[in-house]
Amino acid sequence: MTIQTIGSIGVSAMMHGYVACDHTGEVLVPFRTWRNATTIEASQKLTDVFQFHIPERWSIAHLYQAVLEDEKHLSRLEYMTTLSGYIHWLLTGKQAIGIGDASGMFPIDEQTKDYNEEMLQQFEALIAEKGYPWKLRHLLPRVYLAGEEAGVLTAAGAAILDQGKHLQPGIPFCPPEGDAGTGMVATNSVERRTGNISVGTSVFAMIVLEQDLKGVYPEVDMVTTPDGLPVAMVHANNCTSDLNAWMNIFREAFEALGLQVESERLYESLLQQALEADRDGGGLLSYGYYSGENITRLPEGRPLFSGLLKAALTLLISCAPICSLLLVL
Repeated sequence: MTIQTIGSIGVSAMMHGYVACDHTGEVLVPFRTWRNATTIEASQKLTDVFQFHIPERWSIAHLYQAVLEDEKHLSRLEYMTTLSGYIHWLLTGKQAIGIGDASGMFPIDEQTKDYNEEMLQQFEALIAEKGYPWKLRHLLPRVYLAGEEAGVLTAAGAAILDQGKHLQPGIPFCPPEGDAGTGMVATNSVERRTGNISVGTSVFAMIVLEQDLKGVYPEVDMVTTPDGLPVAMVHANNCTSDLNAWMNIFREAFEALGLQVESERLYESLLQQALEADRDGGGLLSYGYYSGENITRLPEGRPLFSGLLKAALTLLISCAPICSLLLVL
C-alpha cells in the first residue's frame, strides 16, 4: 500500500539542549544535548539574575555560556531551537515549538503562555555590552499550545520523509514537543495533582502543581504541560546506561557458554532477582554516572561499583544496587 496522506503529524524528541542556526538553516555548532554538563557558570548567573532556577541543560544556559566564552558562531546566529523544533522546521518551514519544550528553552509566563517578557529584558540588559546583531526574542521559536495547528508538511518536508515522492504536502502538524511532554500525555498525567516518572538514559519525575512553588530550588526545574500548566520537574542525567552495561556482561557470560538469551528474558530475570535482595543492597553500592550529573554537582561521569569488605558479591545481591534506582522509582 502506498501512503499519500495521513490525518496529522507530530514531532517528539529529547527536550532541552541547543541547536544554533544561521539564516540559511546551517547548524553552526554541534548539537548540545541535555547531557552536556558544560554550562555551570551560565546556569548559576542566570538563576541569580532571574531569581528563577535555570538548569544547566536549558537552551538559554547553553546560549549564555557561549556568550561568556565569546564563541564565534554568535555573530551569525539567527535561530535557536531544540531537536524537536529543528525537525519540525525542516518538515514544515515553520519556526514553532510546543510550550512544554519551550519551557526547557526559556522560562514561561503562566498567564501569557509565552516566554517571560521581564526575563527576556533582563537577559538583553545582561549581554548588551556584547553588541550582538540579534535580540533573544527573535532567536526563539514561536510558542504553541497542544491542540493548535503549528504548520503543514511542505513539499520539501515530504521529500525528506518519503524519497519515493508519494507522500503529499499539506498534512497538518501539531506543535513539536519534548519527550517529557510526550510522556505526560501518554500516561494521562497532564492535570493538576497528577504526575509521572520517566526512566531511560536519564530519569525524571514530572508533577503538575496545584500551587506555585514558594521559593527557588536548584533541584527542581519549572516547566509546563503541553497545554501550559506549571510542572515541577526533578531530573537526573544518569539512569539505565550503567544497568545496560552490567546486563551486557551477563549476556556475554551466557554466550561464552554457548547459550543465547533474549534481552527481555535477561532483564526480567535479573530485575526479579533484585526484588529478592536485602533492602540495603547487601553492603554494595553502584554509582552509575556515565556523564556529569548536575543535580549532585559532578562535572564528569565515572561509573563505580563499590562494597564493604564483608559484602557477598552474589547474583542476588549484586543485582540490587545496580537496579536500585529503577526499583525505588
